[in-house]
Amino acid sequence: MRRFASKNRAHSALAATPGEETGSVFGSHAAGLYQQALLTLGDEGLAEQVVMSVIVDECIRSGAAGASARGAARRLAVSTYWRCQELAGRPAQRSGTAVRRAPAGTPGQGDPGALSVQERGALGLVLFGGLGYAEASCELAMPARDLAAILHAALHRRPHVVTS
Repeated sequence: MRRFASKNRAHSALAATPGEETGSVFGSHAAGLYQQALLTLGDEGLAEQVVMSVIVDECIRSGAAGASARGAARRLAVSTYWRCQELAGRPAQRSGTAVRRAPAGTPGQGDPGALSVQERGALGLVLFGGLGYAEASCELAMPARDLAAILHAALHRRPHVVTS
Protein backbone atom coordinates (compact mmCIF):
# COMPACT_ATOMS: atom_id res chain seq x y z
CA MET A 1 0.00 0.00 0.00
CA ARG A 2 1.30 3.44 -0.90
CA ARG A 3 2.03 5.93 1.87
CA PHE A 4 1.33 9.63 1.60
CA ALA A 5 3.92 11.35 -0.61
CA SER A 6 4.83 13.78 2.12
CA LYS A 7 4.07 12.63 5.61
CA ASN A 8 5.40 15.94 6.91
CA ARG A 9 2.98 17.82 4.64
CA ALA A 10 0.12 15.71 5.94
CA HIS A 11 1.05 16.26 9.56
CA SER A 12 1.58 20.00 8.95
CA ALA A 13 -1.92 20.31 7.53
CA LEU A 14 -3.37 18.43 10.48
CA ALA A 15 -1.35 20.42 13.02
CA ALA A 16 -3.43 23.45 12.12
CA THR A 17 -6.49 21.60 13.44
CA PRO A 18 -7.04 21.84 17.21
CA GLY A 19 -7.20 18.83 19.48
CA GLU A 20 -5.27 15.63 20.04
CA GLU A 21 -7.94 13.62 18.27
CA THR A 22 -6.62 14.82 14.89
CA GLY A 23 -3.63 12.47 14.97
CA SER A 24 -5.82 9.68 16.23
CA VAL A 25 -8.34 10.15 13.42
CA PHE A 26 -5.53 10.29 10.89
CA GLY A 27 -3.85 7.16 12.27
CA SER A 28 -7.10 5.21 12.48
CA HIS A 29 -8.69 6.12 9.18
CA ALA A 30 -6.23 7.62 6.67
CA ALA A 31 -5.09 4.38 5.02
CA GLY A 32 -8.59 3.09 4.28
CA LEU A 33 -9.81 6.50 3.14
CA TYR A 34 -6.81 6.84 0.87
CA GLN A 35 -7.51 3.45 -0.73
CA GLN A 36 -11.16 4.42 -1.16
CA ALA A 37 -10.27 7.74 -2.80
CA LEU A 38 -7.56 6.19 -4.97
CA LEU A 39 -9.94 3.52 -6.24
CA THR A 40 -12.54 6.16 -7.03
CA LEU A 41 -10.30 8.81 -8.60
CA GLY A 42 -7.31 6.84 -9.87
CA ASP A 43 -5.01 9.75 -8.94
CA GLU A 44 -2.63 9.60 -5.97
CA GLY A 45 -2.42 13.37 -5.50
CA LEU A 46 -6.17 13.86 -5.55
CA ALA A 47 -6.62 10.90 -3.21
CA GLU A 48 -4.25 12.54 -0.70
CA GLN A 49 -6.12 15.82 -1.05
CA VAL A 50 -9.44 14.12 -0.36
CA VAL A 51 -8.14 12.32 2.73
CA MET A 52 -6.62 15.45 4.22
CA SER A 53 -9.76 17.45 3.54
CA VAL A 54 -12.25 14.98 5.01
CA ILE A 55 -10.11 14.31 8.10
CA VAL A 56 -9.68 18.01 8.82
CA ASP A 57 -13.42 18.56 8.29
CA GLU A 58 -14.21 15.66 10.64
CA CYS A 59 -11.90 16.99 13.35
CA ILE A 60 -13.42 20.44 13.10
CA ARG A 61 -16.95 19.00 13.15
CA SER A 62 -16.29 16.61 16.04
CA GLY A 63 -14.63 19.35 18.08
CA ALA A 64 -17.41 21.86 17.46
CA ALA A 65 -20.41 19.57 17.65
CA GLY A 66 -19.12 16.89 20.02
CA ALA A 67 -19.77 14.27 17.34
CA SER A 68 -19.35 10.69 18.42
CA ALA A 69 -16.14 8.89 17.56
CA ARG A 70 -18.22 5.77 16.90
CA GLY A 71 -19.78 7.30 13.83
CA ALA A 72 -16.51 8.79 12.56
CA ALA A 73 -15.63 5.88 10.26
CA ARG A 74 -18.98 6.04 8.51
CA ARG A 75 -18.98 9.84 8.26
CA LEU A 76 -15.44 9.83 6.88
CA ALA A 77 -16.21 7.14 4.30
CA VAL A 78 -19.34 8.95 3.11
CA SER A 79 -17.55 12.31 3.03
CA THR A 80 -14.77 10.71 1.00
CA TYR A 81 -17.30 9.34 -1.48
CA TRP A 82 -18.94 12.74 -2.02
CA ARG A 83 -15.65 14.64 -2.16
CA CYS A 84 -14.37 12.21 -4.81
CA GLN A 85 -17.53 12.68 -6.85
CA GLU A 86 -17.04 16.46 -6.68
CA LEU A 87 -13.38 16.20 -7.73
CA ALA A 88 -14.31 13.89 -10.57
CA GLY A 89 -16.07 16.93 -12.05
CA ARG A 90 -19.64 15.88 -11.63
CA PRO A 91 -22.01 15.07 -8.81
CA ALA A 92 -22.88 11.44 -8.24
CA GLN A 93 -25.71 10.25 -10.42
CA ARG A 94 -28.64 8.79 -8.56
CA SER A 95 -31.58 6.55 -9.31
CA GLY A 96 -29.66 4.28 -11.66
CA THR A 97 -29.24 6.91 -14.37
CA ALA A 98 -26.32 6.55 -16.75
CA VAL A 99 -22.91 7.73 -15.65
CA ARG A 100 -20.21 8.85 -18.08
CA ARG A 101 -17.01 6.86 -18.11
CA ALA A 102 -13.99 7.92 -16.09
CA PRO A 103 -11.78 10.72 -17.43
CA ALA A 104 -8.57 9.89 -19.30
CA GLY A 105 -5.74 8.71 -17.11
CA THR A 106 -7.86 6.70 -14.69
CA PRO A 107 -7.33 2.96 -14.28
CA GLY A 108 -8.95 0.89 -16.99
CA GLN A 109 -9.43 3.81 -19.38
CA GLY A 110 -10.04 2.47 -22.86
CA ASP A 111 -11.07 -0.90 -21.49
CA PRO A 112 -14.69 -1.72 -22.39
CA GLY A 113 -15.08 -3.13 -18.89
CA ALA A 114 -13.80 0.09 -17.27
CA LEU A 115 -15.73 1.16 -14.21
CA SER A 116 -17.50 4.50 -14.01
CA VAL A 117 -16.68 6.99 -11.27
CA GLN A 118 -19.96 6.08 -9.58
CA GLU A 119 -19.17 2.36 -9.72
CA ARG A 120 -15.67 2.87 -8.35
CA GLY A 121 -17.05 5.19 -5.67
CA ALA A 122 -19.71 2.74 -4.55
CA LEU A 123 -17.19 -0.10 -4.58
CA GLY A 124 -14.76 1.96 -2.48
CA LEU A 125 -17.51 2.88 -0.03
CA VAL A 126 -18.23 -0.81 0.57
CA LEU A 127 -14.71 -2.28 0.32
CA PHE A 128 -12.73 0.40 2.15
CA GLY A 129 -15.42 2.46 3.87
CA GLY A 130 -16.77 -0.53 5.74
CA LEU A 131 -20.41 0.05 4.82
CA GLY A 132 -22.64 -2.79 3.76
CA TYR A 133 -24.45 -2.35 0.48
CA ALA A 134 -27.73 -1.59 2.27
CA GLU A 135 -26.08 1.12 4.41
CA ALA A 136 -24.32 2.54 1.36
CA SER A 137 -27.57 2.62 -0.59
CA CYS A 138 -29.16 4.72 2.17
CA GLU A 139 -26.23 7.16 2.08
CA LEU A 140 -26.42 7.38 -1.71
CA ALA A 141 -30.22 7.68 -1.74
CA MET A 142 -30.71 4.78 -4.11
CA PRO A 143 -32.58 1.51 -3.72
CA ALA A 144 -30.45 -1.26 -2.23
CA ARG A 145 -31.12 -3.52 -5.20
CA ASP A 146 -29.81 -0.85 -7.60
CA LEU A 147 -26.61 -0.47 -5.61
CA ALA A 148 -26.28 -4.24 -5.35
CA ALA A 149 -26.56 -4.44 -9.15
CA ILE A 150 -23.88 -1.74 -9.55
CA LEU A 151 -21.55 -3.55 -7.15
CA HIS A 152 -22.21 -6.90 -8.80
CA ALA A 153 -21.45 -5.49 -12.25
CA ALA A 154 -18.34 -3.70 -10.97
CA LEU A 155 -16.96 -6.80 -9.30
CA HIS A 156 -17.83 -8.93 -12.32
CA ARG A 157 -15.91 -6.61 -14.65
CA ARG A 158 -13.05 -6.00 -12.22
CA PRO A 159 -12.57 -9.19 -10.20
CA HIS A 160 -8.92 -8.33 -9.47
CA VAL A 161 -9.73 -5.37 -7.17
CA VAL A 162 -7.48 -5.74 -4.13
CA THR A 163 -8.96 -4.80 -0.76
CA SER A 164 -5.82 -4.67 1.35
